[in-house]
Order: sequence, then structure tokens, then C-alpha cells
Amino acid sequence: YFAEKGMAGAAANNDFQTLANAHFILGDIYANSGRYPEAIAEYLKARPHREKVGNPFFIISDLYAISELYNKMGQYRKGVEAGLEGLKIAEQYDMLLKFEGVYQSLAHNYEGLGDYKNASKYYSLWAVTKDSVYRNSTANAIAEVQTKYETEKKQQQIELQNVQLAEQR
Repeated sequence: YFAEKGMAGAAANNDFQTLANAHFILGDIYANSGRYPEAIAEYLKARPHREKVGNPFFIISDLYAISELYNKMGQYRKGVEAGLEGLKIAEQYDMLLKFEGVYQSLAHNYEGLGDYKNASKYYSLWAVTKDSVYRNSTANAIAEVQTKYETEKKQQQIELQNVQLAEQR
């Protein structure tokens, strides 16, 4: 009900981002209810709105979600097609964060097809990418904590100097 209300409001205001997200949310509702064909239809309805917004990040997410749904339905070839399309866009925009989901969906669908060579390839790529994303996020978190520590240390030095200057005056 609320997704459909949101779609009507977004359409009236040409708010393509909200319109796409409403279709995605409705797709998630269908997917979680086991209504996979309806979910895929909603994700596909989101695509033209996502393209108008111009952010490939969400297009890739939609594609590997579709790929996983095809896997659940046993339509592995369609799953591979959706996954490869997502991979092509992820490579085009060098979106490291999206490779993990795309590789995983491709691995599942190739496994469903009995193509264990490609399944193994994408499971390996998925594992490497997952480790890489984790390693990068850990390194960034450490750098952030270190920067915060150094900033606080310098702030304390400044405060100490200000106290010393005040005492001298």
C-alpha cells in the first residue's frame, strides 16, 4: 500500500530516484514472500528510472538481485545473463563494492547449470573480493582512528600551550 502510494507521489513529481526505490522495495516484498516473478518484474520496472538518475550503483544491485531470484527459480541461464550484465557495468565504473554481490550471484547460477569450472571461478573471485573489501575497510577504519588520535593529541597540546601562555601573562 505505502510503496504504491509513494510511487504515485514520486511519479507526479518526476522524482525518479524515489520511484525506482519504491519499485525496489515492492520487489523486496515480493521476493521475501517467495513471489519471485513479481519481484523480478518490479526490479525491472525500476531500471528506466535508475537510468534517468544516472547512478549505476543501484542498477548493479538490482541486476544481481534479479540474478539471485532467477537462481531461486531454477532459471540459471537468465541468472547468468543478469549477473554478467551487472558485472559489465561494475567493471565499466570500477565499482569494487559491487563485484562481491555480482560474483556470488554468478557463482550460484553457474553451479545451478552444472558449470563447475565457472562456478569455481566466480566463487574464487567472490572470496578474493570479499577479503579485499574487508581489508580496505579495516585499513580505512585504522587510518580514521589514527587520525582522530593524532588530532586529539594535537588539540591537547594546543590547550596545554594556551594554559601555559595564560599563566605567563
